[in-house]
Amino acid sequence: MENLMSLFQKGGIIMYPLVFCSFCAIAITVERILFFREKNTSEEETNMLNQCLIKGDIQAALALTDKPKGDVEEVTNYYLNLHQDKVGKIQALETKVSILMLAYEKKLNFLSMIVTLAPLLGLLGTIFGMISSFNVFSLRGSQPFAITSGIGEALIATAFGLIVAIITLVLHHYLKYRITTLNRKLELCCLNLLTVNN
Repeated sequence: MENLMSLFQKGGIIMYPLVFCSFCAIAITVERILFFREKNTSEEETNMLNQCLIKGDIQAALALTDKPKGDVEEVTNYYLNLHQDKVGKIQALETKVSILMLAYEKKLNFLSMIVTLAPLLGLLGTIFGMISSFNVFSLRGSQPFAITSGIGEALIATAFGLIVAIITLVLHHYLKYRITTLNRKLELCCLNLLTVNN
């Protein structure tokens, strides 16, 4: 722990925005995971619902979606309770699904920004460190090791920036995978809903 704090201090002032970026990435990821868990419909429930729709058993589908636990159930209940012609219902369904899919992508742009920003901040910290090292070297020309140790310390910021970016990139791709899974469930549900005559 002491070594970690020592490295942090040697990284310079840029380490503070990097730590802030890492906390933001973790907070966004946790919030999104909890959000997706709330919106997700289990495979068993999804299969049961799709079977009802394929068979045209509207009453059974409505019974399963009476208290929606996820977006698939919510969309199904919404569509089956619409009192419009076929065209109007399809348009309403498209709007509903588009709104849900946009909600899935919310805040992911911040993760993309952190992936790009963290290495740049690290590089900036390294540049600041190297400038300081050269200033030290100009004052202590007879001690060449002063610049090498200074450069070593300056590279800490770049290393930390890359670590933050790599971890955030992994988290971003994991969340994109969760979004793809939710989208596929919604798309399959919509295809089955469009075959229902009610």
